[in-house]
Amino acid sequence: MKRNVNFMEITARQCKAFLDKGNEIVFVPCASPERLGRHLPLGERIIVAETVAEALAEKHNGLALPIIPYGTLYEGYEGKGSVDLPATLMHRYVYDVCMELVRGGFRHITVVGFADELYYLPQDMFQMENIAVTALSPDGFARLADSVAQGLDAHGLELWRFAACLLKRGDRDTLNDVMERNERFYTGVEAQSGSAREAMRSIGNAPHVFAADAYKFQPVSLGKSLGGKYTPPTEDTYAQALAELDRWLDSYAAAIPMLAAYQQYLDTRDYVRPI
Repeated sequence: MKRNVNFMEITARQCKAFLDKGNEIVFVPCASPERLGRHLPLGERIIVAETVAEALAEKHNGLALPIIPYGTLYEGYEGKGSVDLPATLMHRYVYDVCMELVRGGFRHITVVGFADELYYLPQDMFQMENIAVTALSPDGFARLADSVAQGLDAHGLELWRFAACLLKRGDRDTLNDVMERNERFYTGVEAQSGSAREAMRSIGNAPHVFAADAYKFQPVSLGKSLGGKYTPPTEDTYAQALAELDRWLDSYAAAIPMLAAYQQYLDTRDYVRPI
């Protein structure tokens, strides 16, 4: 029988029993509704963050909290649907969530999400609380060696990762709808990229907001090549996407359990840090 990793579905007694057994790992998904193209639902990144958090909880005998469904969007396009909150608010909110988890007995916390404003969260938790909190971004999915995602543009990576997560959840209906819209909206569209955005990339990462026609996603066929005619995905393509997601999740097999050892190390030391 599959273990329930959903924090919202266990009882207080089950939570206490979980902690009493020495299980102190919890994953906190965080993502905001965002307009990412005409083919994707506004909650695409929410679904990805939830799926990754639950999969990691299953692999590492942890629990997954309900999604924190908002964040700071550093890249926006004209159009409706995105929800963009101040970075200081999100940092304080997630910081307080982590502290509540610590007070409740959880000591190994990993925030899973796309929120750049949480960059300083692990450092602040370490400096101020002596707690080892980590932040994991699903964007790391593109960094696996020999991954198809490495050969895709931003649109392709988003679609490839989302397809894998929908398959992980067994949600074929949403996957079919997304792929039908992708083909309908982007087949035959000439690939475009905003010159302003590309110029800014030459000096590193920077927040930016562009008008509706300043940047357009490229049509993709979920394969290595971005050029040419759109090719509908096959079952082999889907299987490859899911396999890459599982391989990426497995790449954390050694790191996440090490949080326990690192926290034990911190607990034996009394650090005094200047404010």
